[in-house]
Amino acid sequence: MHGNWRPRCKAGGERTLLGSYERERKPIAQRNTIAARLLTQHVGNLDIPPDLERDYDERGVTARARFGGQLEVFRGQFASLGVQLAARYDGSEIICPDGAPPPDDPLEYRPSSVPGGRLPHLWIHLTKGKRRSVFDDLHAGFTLLRIGPVRRNVDAFRAAARERRIPLQVLDVGEDKAFDLYQCRLLLVRPDQHIAWRGDHAPQDAGAVLDEVVGISIRERSL
Repeated sequence: MHGNWRPRCKAGGERTLLGSYERERKPIAQRNTIAARLLTQHVGNLDIPPDLERDYDERGVTARARFGGQLEVFRGQFASLGVQLAARYDGSEIICPDGAPPPDDPLEYRPSSVPGGRLPHLWIHLTKGKRRSVFDDLHAGFTLLRIGPVRRNVDAFRAAARERRIPLQVLDVGEDKAFDLYQCRLLLVRPDQHIAWRGDHAPQDAGAVLDEVVGISIRERSL
């Protein structure tokens, strides 16, 4: 069961979306820089065989084959999906935590709906054998994915969004494989495609969720 999040907004809080940018992005920049530096250092420590550039020579062919085998170890420098897709904002003040995130691996990407990570890609199948990515249907503002054939009541989210003038679109994804991938019925996705909240039912106070994910404090709402 998902949706055990509790609001963390406190009266007098000064959290804003712009204020959260450095706190979210700086750790990712440091993580990616360290990963790139380590990979580059390992490549730089390779010994270049003296016969590597010999043309039409058995020694040159052998040297290139052996050196190519060594370079295979460094394919991650060019195919590091973990670095590219698995950036997470765990601990962010504008993320509603729920569940344990997958291990951080610079090479391997593990799709997860745990808030803080990027929404995993999903193909949505259309008529006549056509398909499109779920990202093509995400709103420029917030998107509330409603997953499965039974549509959960999300009127509380709609009303709270209207009250706060937060752009929110509900996107219905009825395919069975969507639940297999996301493992929940509702996903609130930010404009940057990262998951801000998840649950199986809309919470009683949907407004508190929206306040959390856009950095609105209780005092700021009362002004």
